[in-house]
Formats: sequence, structure tokens, C-alpha cells
Amino acid sequence: MMKKTALALAISLNIGLAATLTASQVMAAGSYSFTEDSTPKPAPNTPLEQAAADNAAGLHFKALSSLERLKVENPTNPDIWNELGFAYRNIKDYEASAKAYTQALSLEPNHLGALNYQGFMYLETNQPDKAAANAAKLKALCGDCEDYTSLAAKL
Repeated sequence: MMKKTALALAISLNIGLAATLTASQVMAAGSYSFTEDSTPKPAPNTPLEQAAADNAAGLHFKALSSLERLKVENPTNPDIWNELGFAYRNIKDYEASAKAYTQALSLEPNHLGALNYQGFMYLETNQPDKAAANAAKLKALCGDCEDYTSLAAKL
């Protein structure tokens, strides 16, 4: 009975390790999800964190639904605009993506994530010179940080 309960709970939590967990392990997990290497990570705590998690999981339309509401509630948050740009870029709505990144950067000109994602949008829209300018700005701001190196590797 204990293993059946663990299996049912694990399936409902969408965990791929159901067969190796006991019911007490599943219950102890609480509001956690698991990475590919079985390391628990806390579930998103805020609507913006949830939208970012949806974006990271490829659920861009779901993220957009939340982000459009969040931008109305908090139009001066550059992170919301950055995530909007990412979602729109990934559904190939480059006009909306460009507007979102522009807004994020008008609110926070040195926003590393927005500079990085905007650089990728420039590459996807055949604007390599603009992508290179973003990479140069990232290099000046953060050296060999992930935002710089991931974009520079695509140039």
C-alpha cells in the first residue's frame, strides 16, 4: 500500500523517479520539483517566478498569459518585460519581443538578461551587428559571465 501511495503521489507531482520514492519521501518533498539529476529545487514563489519557469519549460503561451497580466499590475518591473521579450521571441513574434526588450532596457539599461536575450533576438532576425554590440556591452558589464559567453558563442 505504501508503494502504491508513493507512486500515485509521485505521478501527480510529475516526478520521473516514482518507483524509487517512498510515500514519506514524496510527502517530505512538499512544494518542490526535481531537476534531471534528482536534486530537489524549491517551487516558484511568485507569479513572475512561475512565468519564468513556464518560459524555461517551453510553455511560452502560458507564460505570456501571466506576464501580460503582471505587466499591467507592475509596468516598471524590467524583469517582467524581459520575460515577455523571451516568450514573444520564442513564439517568433519578433516585433512584440523587440518592444518588450526595449522597455526592459529603458527601465534598467544594464539589465544583463535583457541584453543577452535581445542579442539572441538580433541574431534570429539577421542583425548580427546589433547582437555584437549587445555582447560588447555585456563583456564590459560582467566580463566572462554566462550572459556574455552564451551570446558571444553564437556570434
